[in-house]
Amino acid sequence: MMQQVPELGNKIENGTLKLTQVSQVQQVLRLAKKENKTQLLPSEKVTFLQGSRIRPGQRVN
Repeated sequence: MMQQVPELGNKIENGTLKLTQVSQVQQVLRLAKKENKTQLLPSEKVTFLQGSRIRPGQRVN
């Protein structure tokens, strides 16, 4: 995923995104690709990642 979305490295390094979040999003994208036989564009992946950010104090199930 980092090959398709190069800015991920910077976001992980500066703490904007956590590696576990990226991993979870990647799992969801793989499942969606398998079920829908379609793949998201890199720009759509960035949008999906931005929507998956966890706010301070928010619980993750």
